[in-house]
Amino acid sequence: MDMTDNTETTNDTISSKSLPAILIGGPPHAGKSVLTYNLTIALRKLDVPHYVFRASPDGEGDWSFEGDLDTVREFIIKGKHKWSEIFRAIACYDLPHRQLPLIVDLGGCPKEEDTCIFPTCQRAILLFKKDGLEQDFQIWRSYIERDKLELLAEIFSQKLGESAGSGSEGPMTTLKPGDLRYNIEFGALVERIREIFSRYTPEQLEQWHLSQVPLESIVNLPKRLATLAPENDDNAWTPRVLQPLLASLSEQAAFSIYGRGPAWLYGALALHAGTRPFQQFDARIGWVTPPSLQAAATADQATSSNLSIEEPFVSDDIYAIALYPTYNYLDFRVADQLVFPEPLPQRGVIVSGKLPLWLFTALARFYAQRDVPWIALNDARDNKAIVIYSQVATHPLGKRLPMPKIM
Repeated sequence: MDMTDNTETTNDTISSKSLPAILIGGPPHAGKSVLTYNLTIALRKLDVPHYVFRASPDGEGDWSFEGDLDTVREFIIKGKHKWSEIFRAIACYDLPHRQLPLIVDLGGCPKEEDTCIFPTCQRAILLFKKDGLEQDFQIWRSYIERDKLELLAEIFSQKLGESAGSGSEGPMTTLKPGDLRYNIEFGALVERIREIFSRYTPEQLEQWHLSQVPLESIVNLPKRLATLAPENDDNAWTPRVLQPLLASLSEQAAFSIYGRGPAWLYGALALHAGTRPFQQFDARIGWVTPPSLQAAATADQATSSNLSIEEPFVSDDIYAIALYPTYNYLDFRVADQLVFPEPLPQRGVIVSGKLPLWLFTALARFYAQRDVPWIALNDARDNKAIVIYSQVATHPLGKRLPMPKIM
């Protein structure tokens, strides 16, 4: 079957600068991550193209509400970092290069020097605790006024109680202990954001993205999933679809992977491409090719100032590593500085950690070049490793493996 998904690609007047960005700010512990998560879930259900840019080094993401509890706890503990010059510089560089409308979760503790992020947005939502400090209100309002952001909503959260918005649809669902309530009608806020993000249709945005790669190379993941698993109402990839997907792809064309999917899916596609040209779409910076990674001469050398590598778990047949960005954000422009350990012979490799998709695909290629028996990438949602490459019958593609405890 040919790889092409027959999507017309025409470059409209869309540019990164023309795409809206809405900042969500407020003091710590007011519930910004919960609000951000609920907003993105509601927008996805309405098929509104957007991306949540977490411009905060606190280490939280969608996975912190959806994933296996133990894995989430580990990722948050190891992923939390303070604001730094490096994190600030990377975030402020990538934000203006956005490829989709953005919800920007700024976190709760930026300083004056961190507010380079504000001018990259046009609008803001402020969230405060109902019993918050007046000083917090003044600081965040001054940021919004200084950079002339349109204030869409000023929300007050509280534990328990009822939502007080006029015509309220009832309490907003939260996924954290101590259920929070808001003084707004959540549906009205979602509708307002939908209007703002609908400046361009999904078709226009997709055409803009796909116009930047050869038409014959495109693997459009949402359309593939709809064909392979039409009964799948939640648009979620499962390992059982992996082998049919790979079997449906042409053996001749290059690969340009577009659309939402887990790390293990992207890793499997990168390895299926082999030596053929491979690109993947990154909602932060556009089309990227997984970088070639450096191998360390010794295990002690497999570190960098940008990435923390946990002590590997080693057994008779497994070599497992976990990796975490030092500043909770990795800059694609310095990927050639990353150095990784060689696996031990005759052992399958499991990779886990809080990483961008482009590094998962790069690591899959790195270890496949080491002629390992099999490779699996962690799925944080249920803390299982999914086999994406195999040379042995005991580990077929799509097999789910328990995650070993990595120190």
